[in-house]
Amino acid sequence: MKNFLKYGILFLIILSLGVFSFLFFERLLPENMNFYRGESIRIDEIYTKDNVDVYYSGVIIENADPKTFEVINKTYAKDEKNIFFLGKAVDYLDAKTFELLDTDINVVRDKNGWYRNLSLFIPKTCGEEPLNKNIRYGQYGYRDLKNGEFTFSFYEKYRYTDQIEMVSDAYYKVEGKAIYHEECQLAGADVNAFEFVQNGFAKTKKNVYFKGNRIDGLDPSTLKVISEDYVADAKGIYFLSADMIHVEKISFQMPEKFQILGGGYSTDGEFLMYGNSKIGLYSETFHILSEKARTAEDEKLYYGSGVLVSKKIQGWKLVTEEPFNEDGSIKPLRFEGKKSIQGWYEYDYEYEEKKGWVFHVVHSDISLFPEDITGLHEDGSEITPSVKIVTTLSNDQEDMLKKASKERPATIRVTSFTKYPHSRPEVEIDLEKISL
Repeated sequence: MKNFLKYGILFLIILSLGVFSFLFFERLLPENMNFYRGESIRIDEIYTKDNVDVYYSGVIIENADPKTFEVINKTYAKDEKNIFFLGKAVDYLDAKTFELLDTDINVVRDKNGWYRNLSLFIPKTCGEEPLNKNIRYGQYGYRDLKNGEFTFSFYEKYRYTDQIEMVSDAYYKVEGKAIYHEECQLAGADVNAFEFVQNGFAKTKKNVYFKGNRIDGLDPSTLKVISEDYVADAKGIYFLSADMIHVEKISFQMPEKFQILGGGYSTDGEFLMYGNSKIGLYSETFHILSEKARTAEDEKLYYGSGVLVSKKIQGWKLVTEEPFNEDGSIKPLRFEGKKSIQGWYEYDYEYEEKKGWVFHVVHSDISLFPEDITGLHEDGSEITPSVKIVTTLSNDQEDMLKKASKERPATIRVTSFTKYPHSRPEVEIDLEKISL
């Protein structure tokens, strides 16, 4: 009997230790262990979930909470904190104010505005609610919530009646009570004082609007539209921001002095500007080289996409048409011209991976190049100004240049110069113009 009690107590102790160990180590196990996840539950034909994750077509939806997750339609779902579009969280949609307006054309809204397939097409700043509470407007039409009928064109409702008055091709008055721009009501706009100006701009006595958005900071009484990007009033010239609801003053000059030069460039007669940025003083010699590449020049400088690309040196012409790559980095700049340069040939040990013969340029001729050929090593010491000759030389020509020295330099005629962002410049030379 005593042995039975002894072994029974021992068994209970071992069992208790086992249970305790399981509960303790279970906390340390990764959450993707099957016994932790529990049973997989199918929500619909696309979504499933378990204790840990929610899945879209078998793929884990990041940051989805299985406890509060619910499907809205085939496109949208949500949990307590997030809205999901096709299984991915959309960080700019507000879950608390999110509302599905139309399943067929996938129109939704939140506190910031109206969206179709994640594209904002009615900003909140444009208006608050449609005039008719029973109509939900989408980019491609509207739906009458009373009878469920869908009309492809928003204007169809008023097309053959006197209830709509077109002010321009996009602005119109509805029932004499409200102003709309396309599908969007201009909240608080004075119907009787509303006036279309041009290029998407309109105004009342108190406000200025651009494509339905109210633009604060402009004086309606002195408004002058220059283009879709630029506008002026009695206080100066302004650039319209990309969000189409803010303007930035770029000049205090009168609009009569303002010119659009092309390629994104403009001037107020004093400064040269690119978009909303002043990039230098304006010169009457400024002209566009390529509208597509947004390159330009004046008597001193070359410009590309509003950035100073290079200074101009007499006798050189920039032939690189598009100086920037798609990522914004600068391309190698190629110049053509004819310049006699003095220097000497020397084997280069300064760059381990680029050993070879280079032409060191005498100090007095450094300024003859269109781009700086000087520089510093990582330790701060000066790199000897030099260029790499890429024209194929004969043995006699190589020997002639190798005989040259700093004290007795050779002369070469350079016909092209290419400056690379992070390596030694290269030159082509006239083989008949080499002398010692």
